[in-house]
Amino acid sequence: MSKQLVAQSDRTRARLAQWQRRFLAALRLAPNVQSACKAARVSRQTAYRHKAEDTEFRDAWQEAIDASLDELEATAFRKAKEGDAQLITWLLRCHRPQVYRERSEVAVAGGIVFLPQKSTGDE
Repeated sequence: MSKQLVAQSDRTRARLAQWQRRFLAALRLAPNVQSACKAARVSRQTAYRHKAEDTEFRDAWQEAIDASLDELEATAFRKAKEGDAQLITWLLRCHRPQVYRERSEVAVAGGIVFLPQKSTGDE
């Protein structure tokens, strides 16, 4: 292989590693592929193609999203502890659905389904 081809190959690998580092860093800050692509200056198609072809990059991508979501979850728990009732309800439904999920009162007898009566304003 000629020195010129080796040098070109080295530059290509360096550019690839550089945009992937920028992409993963941005994804770690916010799990948004479009904004990560902007930060890395690559198209979504390029990012997804490399994700499909490179298992190491795919694993790093998932790790970056997981880290970002862990941070988001920590922030949500902090806000919930400050008294955000809607957020408390949502978090409990997500993490303990067996206890906090919404239930519907439906009865079946002889093939007939009985639904609870609607309250005013339930339309």
